[in-house]
Amino acid sequence: MPDFAKAPVSPDAEFKNAGSAPRVSLSKAAWDELLASRTVWWPWVLAFGVMLAVIALLTPATHRIPPEVSRQHPEMAFKELKTLMPYMIARMAVSFMAIYAFTVAYLQYTVKANPPSASLGGFFFWLGRLAAKIFRPILWLLLPIIGIVFYVRSLVRRTTVTPMAVLRQKDIMRRSWDLTEGHVWRIIGHSLLLDLRVFFYALGAFVIIVIPVALVAYLLHVRVWLAISVAGKLFQGGLDALLIMATSIYYCTVLRVLLKEKKEAVSEAEASLSSPSA
Repeated sequence: MPDFAKAPVSPDAEFKNAGSAPRVSLSKAAWDELLASRTVWWPWVLAFGVMLAVIALLTPATHRIPPEVSRQHPEMAFKELKTLMPYMIARMAVSFMAIYAFTVAYLQYTVKANPPSASLGGFFFWLGRLAAKIFRPILWLLLPIIGIVFYVRSLVRRTTVTPMAVLRQKDIMRRSWDLTEGHVWRIIGHSLLLDLRVFFYALGAFVIIVIPVALVAYLLHVRVWLAISVAGKLFQGGLDALLIMATSIYYCTVLRVLLKEKKEAVSEAEASLSSPSA
């Protein structure tokens, strides 16, 4: 079990019912840890944000082909996909590297005993577990509608696979499934809350930046919409990097909080069994 040294449990708690142990707000706890570790992750956000923004700037503009045209002329859709494929692969590769880098950096900051280290072998070990998380339940997608629900549920039940794999733990898939039992909607809901919070803060920063950019473009007789478009691509890259970072820290937070709650539940059960009966 990882020993999280520097990650405080958020004081903000949700009480399920009177007399029960408080349930920590996962989004609030992750936000607190995000702020506490900002000196660790901001250089990585800058680096990966620039890479993702460059990919967005280099991706050629394409015209969306109507579905009826695609059915009649599939070669047109294939040609467009072939044009975009290198950029899609590059974006996916950078995103995977970012998830691994953010998780390693955060766990190095917060895990007291045996913190993980970045390595090529560690990356491919983590990537293999991530691939298993994504592709093992993929047969659910053969079922219409309900299959999507069960597929997403399976992904959520294995939320902690990412930090567990970085920590090189054993039996990751089963342990993550057991740890997240009964917490599916809690994990989904707080993940959305955290993403929305990050998005609105980033959007505010973008508005603050884009107004001076548009003003300078106007004064320099540069096409304002071109300047805003470039600023938008840069914002997209930065936002994507921020959301990847926030998600990585959130997964680590879920692991830490659920392990703590499970430990406390076991302690309470042992105490109740050992206490004399009335």
